[in-house]
Amino acid sequence: MAEPETHLTQITITREGYIALRLKDQYSLHRIVYDLFDDIRTDLEKNSSVSANIVWKDAGINNNCRVLFVVTNRAPIPHRHYGIMRVESKIIPEAYISHDHYRFDLVVNPITRGGENGRGIMPVKGRENVRLWVRSNSEERWGFTIRQDTLDVGGTNVLSFKGKNAQTITLAQAKITGTLDVIDRIKFRDSFRMGVGRGKAFGCGMLQATPIIDTIY
Repeated sequence: MAEPETHLTQITITREGYIALRLKDQYSLHRIVYDLFDDIRTDLEKNSSVSANIVWKDAGINNNCRVLFVVTNRAPIPHRHYGIMRVESKIIPEAYISHDHYRFDLVVNPITRGGENGRGIMPVKGRENVRLWVRSNSEERWGFTIRQDTLDVGGTNVLSFKGKNAQTITLAQAKITGTLDVIDRIKFRDSFRMGVGRGKAFGCGMLQATPIIDTIY
């Protein structure tokens, strides 16, 4: 059975649209993204916390518009926000994720388990600790190594916002950039298509990667 195609969607929201859609925090952006894609999970899968296979990134402001990028295994559905929001989608060729070396940009939710019985979730604090966390996870889980002389841990911050049923969600974020070398093709493809780490529903985990071609060693 053939694997589903990988789609890259760009959502561009005008200033007027940002106001009309009442966008104010990470949850409201999450709502806009998830409304654009059919939920193909069964009720059992939803209750079992199976991933929706939607991973997205807030690219910030460009030409007075808010830009979001989304990677999914399906195309967006038609939407009603014409004039205040533009949605453009394309299929990412398989060849794009078949290279060996990439420059990458990634926003992660670095967490570790601790507390009583080791079941609690705690944020990884400090840039050096985040570097170690990223290095360990990239090699063991994500299918690539990072060239340490290129690895940069940029802005780290903690978001707090109200989610579904008005519960408070606290989300630690760190921006990671660098150059990677693929060591496990299957894991790398899964990382590209489905994102890495936790917090994917709220803008973490999208592996934005640009192939490096004809690299000379």
